[in-house]
Amino acid sequence: MSTESKYSKIRREVVEMANELLPIHYKHSVSYGLIDMKALMEHRSWHGAPGRKVNWDWERGDYGYNHYLYQEPKRFEIAVWWRQMKLCGLSLGQPTWSGSRLRLDFIEATPLDNPIKGLTFSFIERAAELYAMRIDANEIRLMKPISAGVIDYYGKKGYAYNSRENYCYKVLR
Repeated sequence: MSTESKYSKIRREVVEMANELLPIHYKHSVSYGLIDMKALMEHRSWHGAPGRKVNWDWERGDYGYNHYLYQEPKRFEIAVWWRQMKLCGLSLGQPTWSGSRLRLDFIEATPLDNPIKGLTFSFIERAAELYAMRIDANEIRLMKPISAGVIDYYGKKGYAYNSRENYCYKVLR
């Protein structure tokens, strides 16, 4: 089985598990999916939106989703939806070389009206934890946090900060 096929199956399983494990009060409104054309099209509405903290172009070929799609078969990818119509968050990452850690290179919530504002990261984190467990990684790393405020936010979520290498991390087991 090729690496892409193996990890594609894992990504689909993680989406399925994450959807099954949604809290009961979010079962009919929040859903997980993979990053697809629908998600990338919806993301385009974020460009130039007031309050957007980063200007990632998820479709760029040299570092965005398209790069990961073709260069990172073991990638973690998740899209978080509200009622399958409103994209609330995206995340993209990959296991470290040894496979013992999962790094999230991109995490972004919509800067527009977000029905799960303040919770988007928690939904993304849950999917990342499931992926990490599925590949036997024992740590999640949030790479290159964009500000001291973001580092503080992650700290409140149980992440420590490695200032030397500029990432936040949480040991899972």
